[in-house]
Amino acid sequence: MASKSNLVNLDAMILREDFATEAEEEFSSDSFRSFSVKDFDLYSHVIKKPDFQRETNQWSPQQVASLISSYVSGDLIPSVILWKGSYIFVIDGGHRLSALRAWVLDDYGDASVSQKFFNYQIPKEQLESARKTRELVEKNVGSWQGLKDKISSPDATPEEKRKISKILTQALTIQWVSGDEDKAEVSFFNINMKGTPLDDVEEFLLKNRKKPTSIAARAVIRAGFGHKYWSKFDAATAKQIETYAKKIHSIAFDPDIQSPVKTLELPLGGSRGVRVAIQLLIDFIEAATYGVGSKVVEAEDNDGLKTINCLRQSIKLFNRITGNDRGSLGLH
Repeated sequence: MASKSNLVNLDAMILREDFATEAEEEFSSDSFRSFSVKDFDLYSHVIKKPDFQRETNQWSPQQVASLISSYVSGDLIPSVILWKGSYIFVIDGGHRLSALRAWVLDDYGDASVSQKFFNYQIPKEQLESARKTRELVEKNVGSWQGLKDKISSPDATPEEKRKISKILTQALTIQWVSGDEDKAEVSFFNINMKGTPLDDVEEFLLKNRKKPTSIAARAVIRAGFGHKYWSKFDAATAKQIETYAKKIHSIAFDPDIQSPVKTLELPLGGSRGVRVAIQLLIDFIEAATYGVGSKVVEAEDNDGLKTINCLRQSIKLFNRITGNDRGSLGLH
């Protein structure tokens, strides 16, 4: 298994949405039993990931390239499982669909869609993983645009055109989950717990996704950008969460670690691109808010005020440890 810093971040390929959110327009899935990469143009605005799903960043460059190669070759790929609620939600197969859309867009976490999603603040580790992925795909398969250009080229032979036409019309099989949103959520957890197992941090974030520590940690790790888990709060509260999160992110993770280390100017929290960073944030926020070693059972945050309190207390503790504020220990 690749380390977190070597994984491909495809989180921008399929956006998240709350199961309970109403879609802006009606759509039909009655005859929607297979899915081709060309269908992204038709369905991209209604295909969503559940808001509680972990980031789509569990695959290495080799896994992404392998999936695309398998699709192009017509190899057997497991069905994508969807549920039709307010939108079309991906219950299982988010990485498969995201990898294929990344191929179509030539965006493996570093191009226009991802840049906008991450507010043009993409870590170097993510850029490097994207570069490796693109090189592997180009070597093994070729780009989507390259195939499209070749089929219309006067130099392409009839055999080449038939082969490319077959590639462009390949499709994944679709299965549907029936029932209400509770059934769909249970199905999601049952299916995904059997695939790539959730580690302790991911399980904590998912099970506590509506609680302040989880919301605060997710806000800080992306400096208030990416998917906004706090979007249900009013605009002023959401803005305050983003402001505090960006400040803590800067304190904990700036400057970027350069390897080998040649300077004493290092980030207090280590690298933002590894799994331990989110664990550090969870532990730090809990200690700052409730005290070291406390076993507080958090209630859900319905208005954002608990999350803001967690972030405020974390800033206080960070300023106590480092910085130029009065009372700072200056340990950094």
